[in-house]
Amino acid sequence: MPGNGRPKKLTPVMEQDILDKLRKGLARSAIETMYELPPNQIAVWMRVNNRRFRDFSKAVCLAEAEPEVKCLKAIMDNIDKDQKLAKWFLSVRYPFRYSEYDQHKVALEKRKLEAEIKRIEAEIAKGVPSSGPQINITVSDYKEVDTDPEPVRVPVAEMKAKLEGSN
Repeated sequence: MPGNGRPKKLTPVMEQDILDKLRKGLARSAIETMYELPPNQIAVWMRVNNRRFRDFSKAVCLAEAEPEVKCLKAIMDNIDKDQKLAKWFLSVRYPFRYSEYDQHKVALEKRKLEAEIKRIEAEIAKGVPSSGPQINITVSDYKEVDTDPEPVRVPVAEMKAKLEGSN
């Protein structure tokens, strides 16, 4: 069982098999599971400061690069033939410039939130009852935000109390 007792030793046969699997595109974590190694054991071996493990570390890096290079070559060889492939590649390689992340949408949402803040500040200045309005902020439109898309509800009175307490 991984994590119990002394970790397995890296044998030459195991080393070669690990490198072969990495060249085929398997993730380190999948290989560690197959060998019943503790998580990150390959990284631990790569950090050992002796000649054998320095060579292993270099071989792992090269083996991991091979499938990446092969896939990129296949993409680039076919990119002129398929505009969808070109769009996909740009959106993955340069997500903030070419993905479906819409900067105009973000700017519009920012303006809406700023207007809502001004409205709430005006209500606070007038003195809002404790059961005042709620602010609803939804982040579900943004792919890069990995949170629950449920709105966050903050009572205006609670915000006012926090603002007054921070002065």
